[in-house]
Amino acid sequence: MQKTGTAVVTILLMLATSLFAFGQEAPERKPIIGGVLNGKAISLPKPTYPEDARAARVQGTIKVQIVVDESGKVISAKTLDGVELPSMRAAAEAAALNATFSPTLLSGQPVKVQGVIEYDFVFSSTASNEKKMAIMGLGTFIYLSHSLIDASDEVRRAFLDDEEYPGEDTDEFPELKDEIEVVLGAVSKMDGQTRPILELASSRIESKLKGDALWQFSIGRTYGSLMGCFVLTVDEDGPDPQKLDAKKVSSLLIELDEKLKAAPASVPEDVLQSLRSLASESKKTDLTDLENFKTLFAKMMVVLYTISPESLEDEDNSDVI
Repeated sequence: MQKTGTAVVTILLMLATSLFAFGQEAPERKPIIGGVLNGKAISLPKPTYPEDARAARVQGTIKVQIVVDESGKVISAKTLDGVELPSMRAAAEAAALNATFSPTLLSGQPVKVQGVIEYDFVFSSTASNEKKMAIMGLGTFIYLSHSLIDASDEVRRAFLDDEEYPGEDTDEFPELKDEIEVVLGAVSKMDGQTRPILELASSRIESKLKGDALWQFSIGRTYGSLMGCFVLTVDEDGPDPQKLDAKKVSSLLIELDEKLKAAPASVPEDVLQSLRSLASESKKTDLTDLENFKTLFAKMMVVLYTISPESLEDEDNSDVI
């Protein structure tokens, strides 16, 4: 009986222990440390390059500490160190939260992992972007020249004296050699015949282009026309926002936005990003407002710098607006 009673007590104690534990969550296991996780990701989206960082020419590495849950989803992301610009850190953290991983198993059970993703913010190669967007540059030059016909003598002289013309070396576009020579000849004179000559040459160029090249030339047409609108605001005292043809600029920005929807895969992502940012200014209601005018001009310069950083290295634009 005593043995039986002891056994019952033992069983009751076991049952009591089980009941006490029933419904209680097991202590959460700490994430295992995984080190640098870049190479282990199934998907590792690139962060966007913030416009203020690009304009200020800020580049460098940012390390983001993440926690990956049992399913492989990133559930937290916080910058550890690296570039201190807030917009770049926010972009890196946003990209990290969209990364995905395969579940990590420990003794056959999925576990959380803590590790680091490193992001390198580096400018695209100048030569690479210039080469890839050369036809856009040609279109920009031709349609900016349209506006220069009506610009002040001072602005026109500055352009003709200092501009390194796209296509000046006709070997760059051998199939367009004849048309480019016509364009350069017309621009060098800037007289009453320049505009119709440019229009005819543009038509012939478009007839020879196809696919991606034709799209680029079309973007150059719109971007060059936008630049021309700004050129026409300049007088001896500098730019005057009230002289901006806001209706035309708004129409061109909407046109740019529509064209960007059909952007070919060959266009560098940073170039697309700068163009989309520029097109977003179409939402502004008063483009002649000084601050809106400055922002629009700055975004136009970001596009130019993204394609050709060297084109602005020796220019001081701080007094432009």
